[in-house]
Amino acid sequence: MDLAAIVERLISQFLAEPKNAEAASLARQVRALPLHSDGGGFYGLRSTGELIEVRWDEPESVQPLTDVRLRKLALHQGARKYPELSDLEPVRNSEAIVCASCGGSGLARVPPYLQQEVVCWCGGLGWLPSPADEVKASQPLESIRRWWEFWRRR
Repeated sequence: MDLAAIVERLISQFLAEPKNAEAASLARQVRALPLHSDGGGFYGLRSTGELIEVRWDEPESVQPLTDVRLRKLALHQGARKYPELSDLEPVRNSEAIVCASCGGSGLARVPPYLQQEVVCWCGGLGWLPSPADEVKASQPLESIRRWWEFWRRR
């Protein structure tokens, strides 16, 4: 089964048995599977493979999720919640940095009874993307190409 079919099936299952009515309403509206939610909204996955950010207070302003750390957080949490998405689990590369917040454990430094509710800054991975990953992801190829063309003409 391809990713689009898996995500569509998971969205349908989520909407059929929602644990959070507000998340279900927004998921239905934007047609995305919530992977991780917090006080601001949720990070979702569309059947196209697009990762998005949906804010509770501004559901009409759906944004692509471009921050590398947050993308990895969303994919990791999503793979934990939905085993069918395990192929999307982020892979640590040699340039990744140990998370200073959790010391590499992936667990937020909160009382044990909150461990299942609070996610560490690293998203539970125990590591963070390298600064080089951030730069690569924040500059789409097209914007770099336009910048280069501008300077080449001078």
